Amino acid sequence: MRSPAAALRRHGRGDVARRRGRRRAEVVGRKPREERLAGRGSRSTRPESTSVARSRHAVLRLRPVRSAGSKTVAGVSSAFVHITRRPAHDTNEERFAAVDFAYTPEQLELQARARALADEIAVHELACEEQNGLPPDVHAEVAERVRHHGLNAINMPAEWGGQGLSVTEQVIVQEQLGRLTNALWDMVWRPANALRACDDAQRERYLLPGIRGERRDCVAVTERDAGSDPTAIASTAERTGSGYTLNGEKWFVTVGDAADYMIVLANVMPERAPTLFLVDKDTPGVRVLRTPRYMHTFVYEHPEFAFEDVELADDAVLGGVGRGYELTRDWFVEERLMIAARAIGAADRALRAAVEWATGRHQGGGPLIGHQLVQGMVADCVVDIATNRALVHQVAWEADRGLDRKTLHAKAAVVKLAASEAGGRVVDRALQLFGGRGYMRENPCERLYRDLRVDRIWEGTSEIQRLIVGNEVAKRGLDGVLAFGEAAVAGAAA
Repeated sequence: MRSPAAALRRHGRGDVARRRGRRRAEVVGRKPREERLAGRGSRSTRPESTSVARSRHAVLRLRPVRSAGSKTVAGVSSAFVHITRRPAHDTNEERFAAVDFAYTPEQLELQARARALADEIAVHELACEEQNGLPPDVHAEVAERVRHHGLNAINMPAEWGGQGLSVTEQVIVQEQLGRLTNALWDMVWRPANALRACDDAQRERYLLPGIRGERRDCVAVTERDAGSDPTAIASTAERTGSGYTLNGEKWFVTVGDAADYMIVLANVMPERAPTLFLVDKDTPGVRVLRTPRYMHTFVYEHPEFAFEDVELADDAVLGGVGRGYELTRDWFVEERLMIAARAIGAADRALRAAVEWATGRHQGGGPLIGHQLVQGMVADCVVDIATNRALVHQVAWEADRGLDRKTLHAKAAVVKLAASEAGGRVVDRALQLFGGRGYMRENPCERLYRDLRVDRIWEGTSEIQRLIVGNEVAKRGLDGVLAFGEAAVAGAAA
């Protein structure tokens, strides 16, 4: 006698068999599959072609837009990500979202040029470290190579003599230059974007020679009692019959030793209107107070300046009285994106050097790279670099597509905060993997360790970046800072 369970199993098998029998009966007499599918436009009876088969995998293409009258790629406003994962028979292209992460041939060539220039400049790293700078003939030689590779003033329009690169393309260049130690990347000059506000006469006098590399600007904002809060500046510009009288002090004026003119933030009195002034460094009343030594060995210095009854004409005002904070903030946004890009380049170089060392170095019966603790450090570095590289490119791409100023300001803070701290983590681990050799100044990881530390301080500390992001969320919600691509641009426009 069968058990109830056995009977149930037998009954179940009988049901399955009956259902299969009915299914076979239903399909008897049906037309062949090829005939059934004939004439259906959304399907194909042909074997998969190679191209169709490839369409099942992610396809990433970046398509740049060339500016009118320019030989250089000026933007990526039509760039899109074309990611498709679909059956081979589906031809409804409009159903699939557009996103794109791959470099175009032009951008790959740009990257190669930037890498070639960085490699040429890198031969001067140790000399800069040992001599605390480089002699004039080396500066002249490097300037010629910058022009040769067409990488001068990458952030300025082609019609003014710059390279007219998009923000995305500037990120590509800066990442390669970020591989250099001792801030040699700063030898590849990029005029402050506030100079776009120059009038015609100012452009001829300051910006155009700066684009050609014949003049050099420096930005003077920070003061003894005004660091993270530029509204606390004490420098003043009193109106006179013929212009202004400038008084005050400025600290941490990067490239102040090599520049021949300065962009100075001061309050126009009596209304305390924050205003930028173009000040030639040889103007009477401008003097260097001191030139401090810093943790890094920068190719340029960061002097402190005094302005004592400096007489300026009306035409020294840049962009108009009262626009100082606006222009300074735009400068900060651009610099924060470029700092992030360079931090990724530096981290990439440090990790590659450390992995090469760990692969060849044998300890404990095998290569260092074979030890799990070392592998964990390497993995963490890979994650830091890969995620932040993607983030930097995303926000640069959104900037090219017209992200509004407030959202871009917040997203640039996200990028600068994330990439500068990640870069510091990577270089710290890389130095650790070298052991005692990593602590020697001849090791690029040691120099990068000191170089990158300032990235969490200048152009807005990490704490200020957190405040910017937090304030954006408090005022406008999370949608702006968390949105991606077209959604970010469309949301900001709304």
